[in-house]
Amino acid sequence: MGNRITIRIGDKVFAATLSDNATAVAFEKLLPLSITMAELNGNEKFARLPGTVPARATTPSSIQTGDLMLYGSNTLVLFYKSFPTTYSYTKIGQLDNPAGLEAALGSGNVAVTFDVRRESGSPGRSGRAGDLARGHQRPRHRLDERQFLPLRTEAVQRIGGGPDRYYRCSRSVSISAVRAADCCFR
Repeated sequence: MGNRITIRIGDKVFAATLSDNATAVAFEKLLPLSITMAELNGNEKFARLPGTVPARATTPSSIQTGDLMLYGSNTLVLFYKSFPTTYSYTKIGQLDNPAGLEAALGSGNVAVTFDVRRESGSPGRSGRAGDLARGHQRPRHRLDERQFLPLRTEAVQRIGGGPDRYYRCSRSVSISAVRAADCCFR
């Protein structure tokens, strides 16, 4: 079974399982990822990824609700309806339970956040071990991101977007990264 991720759309969170392929591994390395997905054909949302990932496209006989696919080498597609297709995609993963996905996505463009699933008590790729594998160090104490304001601006690098902002410091401070969601203040 592949690694698990979460897909957040507004206040709804969906669990998904990644496929066991190079595309899913490369996609997971991009997480956390907050993007705006555009409507297409009344059955899918799509967005361009910040870079290319390996693709091995095949033509499935049909698309299933909750399929997470790659079109080409940099277009992420989340399907919210099942239908037959003649297009080629590389499978990234599948929502574990897509009930309510169409309603959550709505009819227009939508902000979607993909992240590694954080399971309590599981030290695997999720949680702290997953953060460290992606180069992020989680703070031991809740901090206010405004504590970084006195630092020189070139010393702080923003490496995420939306509610999942990370700040990495290029000079020695007590921690190397802070996740805004872990802070006391926003």
